[in-house]
Order: sequence, then C-alpha cells, then structure tokens
Amino acid sequence: MPDRFPVHSAELINLVYEVPLWQFSDFNMNKYERYPKKGKTWLYSWVMNNYWFTNFRAYQEGGFIWSYQLTSTADTTNSFATKYAWSERNPFPTRTFPAVRNEVKSPFLETLKINGHANAMLVNSRPVYNKKAAILLHFRELDGLPAEVRLSSAIPGQIISKILEVNALGKQIGDPVASISLKPFEVKFIEVDF
Repeated sequence: MPDRFPVHSAELINLVYEVPLWQFSDFNMNKYERYPKKGKTWLYSWVMNNYWFTNFRAYQEGGFIWSYQLTSTADTTNSFATKYAWSERNPFPTRTFPAVRNEVKSPFLETLKINGHANAMLVNSRPVYNKKAAILLHFRELDGLPAEVRLSSAIPGQIISKILEVNALGKQIGDPVASISLKPFEVKFIEVDF
C-alpha cells in the first residue's frame, strides 16, 4: 500500500485500477437518446456507481485508489489500442539471471530481431523447458488483417536453426517455417531453436 494512504485496522483500502463507466459530453441523467447529439468535449468518470441501490448499498466505505491512462493519438486501430493498453497494464519486462560464476561472458540486450506488420503483437516469450537453446513465442494478430512476422538472431555468431509452429503445450503441429503468417485475429505459438 502506498505510504500516503495509511491503513488502520478498521479502514479498508480498495485498489480500483480500471474505471469501467464513462460519460461523455455532459451529465445525462435518465435521458435515453438513440442517437445522441454532439455536446461538450468533456469526459466524466463514474468511479463508483451507486445510482441503482435496489440490490446494493447506496454508499461505499473505505479509501479508494484508481488510475487513468489517456492518449491524444489520431490512431484508432485495434493494434494501437491493444499495444497502448498492454504497455500500460504490464510492467516493463526484465530478466533475472541466477548467481553463477563466469558463465555469462557477455550479456545480450536482445536475443531476437522481430520484423513484420504492426498488427502482429508478441504477447509472451519464455524459454522452452525441455530444450537447451530454444524460446517459445506467443503471437497474436490484432486488426483482422493478415500479418507476416520474420525472425532473425540478434546474437553475434548465433543463428536460428529452426522455427516451428507448436500448440499451446509446445508440441509441434507444423513443418519448419521461414516466417510466421497470421490470419485475421489468429493466435500462434512459435518455437525458435538456436
């Protein structure tokens, strides 16, 4: 808990990281317009909804914390929205190396170079547990359009020996490929062997 919100035994702090209810333009109470007219460029956030108290209490206790992320981009694609939200909700990726003696001669900041269409997103990556030099990648297409992804090694003197499509359990389901082709909204798991 943040220091600015001390918690006492009788006090409850609710962490609300998403605020799902928004109202645009102006206060709109009990007006149900099928085609609302343009109004003010205001944005209201209903951080708590206690309007309907038939089955719920009309009050809420304790302290609350919430956050907002806004952007002024002109890009309204699913790709941008997904990547923006993903970067806001997921911490910066880091890698921890276990303590060893003289095994890491030169650390690498990058293992793979990933090139291709912007509507393809790398969702996750992890080592393949039953192989010594392999990585499992999880890709997803975002905009409902075909996408192509090309991989190459970023490690000097190390080449990719094989790129395989696998299922979510890591079992091979296709022949080795040179690049990854994604159909609209398709998800693929790829094993990269060095």
